[in-house]
Amino acid sequence: MALSREQKDATNAVIVLMANHAVMTYHRNLSFDIVSSFYKPYLSLIGPSMRRIMFLTEQGYIMHEKSSVTEEDGMGTFHWVIWLLDRLEQHDKPNEFKPHINQKDWLP
Repeated sequence: MALSREQKDATNAVIVLMANHAVMTYHRNLSFDIVSSFYKPYLSLIGPSMRRIMFLTEQGYIMHEKSSVTEEDGMGTFHWVIWLLDRLEQHDKPNEFKPHINQKDWLP
């Protein structure tokens, strides 16, 4: 199934946003707990497809003669997203699942 222009633009926006969050998290400018709380609910929906899209896109650039992307180096932006997805999948905080039930006593 081919993606529409809008779907490609939306996917690119998510990749760029996640890459930025990954770099900021790595350098400890952004709390991993906050990033995890934000992305964790979406992980099962977007994780596998994001990995697949990034792999296929990277392979397309590697195969294109005029691209500077190589098999050894790949696309750095994608690597940060993969790093973040890996960290998110390793991180489990059950008390953040269903916060409307599990955190009903929380007060600001």
